[in-house]
Amino acid sequence: MNEVDLFPRHGLTRNTKRAVFLALLERQQGKCFICGVSQAELEGRHLRHDAPVHRTLHIDHCHKTGMIRGLLCGPCNAQLGHVENYGFKPMPNTTPLLDGSGDAIPFTEEEFTRICDMAGRFLERHMDAVLSYMQQDRWLPRKDILFHLQIRQP
Repeated sequence: MNEVDLFPRHGLTRNTKRAVFLALLERQQGKCFICGVSQAELEGRHLRHDAPVHRTLHIDHCHKTGMIRGLLCGPCNAQLGHVENYGFKPMPNTTPLLDGSGDAIPFTEEEFTRICDMAGRFLERHMDAVLSYMQQDRWLPRKDILFHLQIRQP
């Protein structure tokens, strides 16, 4: 098992997930920690019904520690993942995305360059917020998370 696979999911149960989401939503004043788009803006977007776009903020967690970091919109969550997974490292020979068979799909050099360019632009626009967001002392452990958020389990 490699490091990225340690905590591929945040592991919160349904009721706990809802309580954590609502507590983080209040703590972050209803906005994405990085770009500031609001939950209301995401819900109000008129998008095609078949578009694979989430209209809600996501509970983000660190895949290495499993700790909950906060709420992010889909684009910030994806871009932060690209920064964390690839940063500005040499091009890997495969993408972590899997096809239907579970096999890794090879990257082309053009695809990898595009991902790194997008990640670089994301960091340029949101560097201060990303640095603040990535401070581990503000992250929440999954164990006893409701206690750390000072809320009662539903």
